[in-house]
Amino acid sequence: MMKHRSKGWVVAGLCMAMGLLAGCGGNTATSLLPDPTVLFVNGSRDAGNLRLLLNNVDFSGSIAPGAAMANFTATEFIATADEAYDVVTASDDLSEQFDAEEQEFARNTHTIVAAIGQRNFVAGEEIKRLRQVLIPVDRNALGGSTVRIIALQGFNRQAGSFTPNVTLQTPGDNPTYAIRDLAFGETGTLDIAAGTNTWQIKRSDGESVYGTATVNLTGGIYLALLSGTEGAATPAEGPQITFIRLNTL
Repeated sequence: MMKHRSKGWVVAGLCMAMGLLAGCGGNTATSLLPDPTVLFVNGSRDAGNLRLLLNNVDFSGSIAPGAAMANFTATEFIATADEAYDVVTASDDLSEQFDAEEQEFARNTHTIVAAIGQRNFVAGEEIKRLRQVLIPVDRNALGGSTVRIIALQGFNRQAGSFTPNVTLQTPGDNPTYAIRDLAFGETGTLDIAAGTNTWQIKRSDGESVYGTATVNLTGGIYLALLSGTEGAATPAEGPQITFIRLNTL
């Protein structure tokens, strides 16, 4: 259950009653920093639509595979001392909870909660299971035509095959751009010039290319979601690179 900041209101009320116009303790009163914002991304290609629950309340609505909420959305600040938030990734019908943790979202911060991995993993390959990853984001606008890419590695190899570290890169042995050596669930960041590029999910210690995408990115901040499974039964569940534009401040 969400707990409210009742103590703060009591103190504020006492200050006003005492007529301390300069604020309690003689300091000028200041406004609280803004509440945190959260964005949910569904990066699991075989799980169907998913929902993000905060303290057992549906925060995100139904989010399709490879999609995200329309924007970062504010949620009330709750400190760890007040039990913070229960953060849960659940199935669309809420019958299953795939991952859960307690998390404090600090004031004036912005966090992506991304679901990655397989709902239907093979026994013994629990490392590939569906899980949630929390990514802090600086949403301050970049000026000009600069593009910032935040890459999230949520791709897996087929059943029976270990998923190696991968690199998100432009083609070639000496790529123009690369975010290197990402393990499953890891992120990396790179600033590039705006324009059209072809991107690959490439094995970091070899030549295998698992997925490609060609996109034209204008100035701004993007989440590059590496998702899907090698050898999947349908193309929709196969390896994909999806660029999700993030709203800036």
